[in-house]
Amino acid sequence: MTTIGYVFWGLCAVLIGGSFWMQRKYRSSKPHKGDHQEFYEESAKLDYNSPRNDSSFL
Repeated sequence: MTTIGYVFWGLCAVLIGGSFWMQRKYRSSKPHKGDHQEFYEESAKLDYNSPRNDSSFL
C-alpha cells in the first residue's frame, strides 16, 4: 500500500473512532418535559385517535 493509502485509511479510522468517542462523551439525555406538556401531548394523541376524526364517514 502506498503512503497515500496509509494516510487515507488512517484518516478514515481516526474519523470513525473520533465520532464514536464524541457520541459517547456527549451523549444526549431525554429532554425534560413539564407536566403541562405531557398532558397536552397525551390529549393530542387521544384526540387524533378519536372516532370523530375518522374520514370514512365522508
